Amino acid sequence: MGKVVIIGAGLAGLTCAKVLKQQGWQDLLLLEKSDGPGGRVRTDVVDGFRLDRGFQVLFTAYPGVQRHLHLRDLNLRNYRPGAVLAKPGQAFLLGDPLRDLASGIPSLLNPLATPLDKLKILQLRAQLAQRSPEQVFREGLGGEDLSIREFLHQYGFSPAICQHFLYPFYRGILLDPDLNSSARLFAFYFKMMAEGSIATPALGMGDIARQLADHLAPDQIRYQTPVEQIEVEEGKVCGIRTRTGDKIAADWVICATDALQAQVWQQTLFKGLSDHSVHSAYGLEQPPVPIPTQARSVTCLYFRAPFSLTRGGYLYLNASGRGWINHWVELTHISPDLAPTGQHLYSVVVLGDPPLSDEDLAQTCCAELQDYFPKAPVEHLQVVRVYRIPFAQFVQPPGFQAHLPTVFSGIQGLVWAGEYTQQSSIEGSLRSGEQAAESVLKGGRA
Repeated sequence: MGKVVIIGAGLAGLTCAKVLKQQGWQDLLLLEKSDGPGGRVRTDVVDGFRLDRGFQVLFTAYPGVQRHLHLRDLNLRNYRPGAVLAKPGQAFLLGDPLRDLASGIPSLLNPLATPLDKLKILQLRAQLAQRSPEQVFREGLGGEDLSIREFLHQYGFSPAICQHFLYPFYRGILLDPDLNSSARLFAFYFKMMAEGSIATPALGMGDIARQLADHLAPDQIRYQTPVEQIEVEEGKVCGIRTRTGDKIAADWVICATDALQAQVWQQTLFKGLSDHSVHSAYGLEQPPVPIPTQARSVTCLYFRAPFSLTRGGYLYLNASGRGWINHWVELTHISPDLAPTGQHLYSVVVLGDPPLSDEDLAQTCCAELQDYFPKAPVEHLQVVRVYRIPFAQFVQPPGFQAHLPTVFSGIQGLVWAGEYTQQSSIEGSLRSGEQAAESVLKGGRA
């Protein structure tokens, strides 16, 4: 079979290792530069609070989640279907009466969405139910791929529901302030939410990575082992060299790092090669497709307080169209285990990387929250930690799928495994890791 070295213990690398192990591949080694698995999907413990590295949720209907995770063992805690649309001093529930009967009347009476909007939501749900996830992601509802903003207008949603619900909700998913992302992503996420739950493990998203890592024996994964170089001889990968100078021979190297590091290696390995020399050296008809590195960033602030601000396990959306905050959630309504007894934990999400210090940004967010909750003692919120994530997703405009690299790098034995071969999400990471393993099992390009 040969030896496989996987670089990076994010979800893609862990999934690749899991699939290979389950198919009987024993000679594999996963190398991770940090002190634990998960990459961006990790949970830190700070003063007894369990903080995901940025606001994250799990869509239980993801096909990759269904194939690779044991959801029952994750002890999932579900969000309530729908969202609360918040304006200063006001809050309006827009729920999913088909799955949450209690939200029926408040949703029906919600003045921020017209009756036609509510019928359009049911119509879209029915249309997407007739298509597989693969069809939805590949084709949407048919026709040319548009931006999300163009699609919502074309589909006939009112400006009211767009401004108050659809825009802030999908900005939060895609981290795209202008919603210029592919409408096929909108359709895919809409279907996933209609057919499954939005959830988080009771002890944080890091449990997802730990569950995947448990498929490996202790001697098959090494932490705090950064890889300095991928070594190639005569057009074929032959191993890696760690930062400490150790060389590990390999027949296969799976690059499951983030997109920025993968791009560095891609550029280094193909540096200076013309179309003709690429063909001569690696048997390619043309240079490899560049790994996408145009990024969308996000900032997540965690606050603590001895009191509750919100009602139930709902996501709160900024429906005012003003201010820094896009959405927030009282996480201890979802899982009390995320905070010490008697404390409440809040996650507040700001799109991008604001040009404010952590302290100034926290004060600004608290002032905005005070507008939404004028009678609450918001001044007593205390910041626990601020996470600034400069590369949270890659940009995904209409038609982006046609411009993504495949797992086949162009060099024999070197395989890419990362969301950048699929889509920027947990589903994309799981699927890419799965495809990387399948490529190794089949011996190459397929």
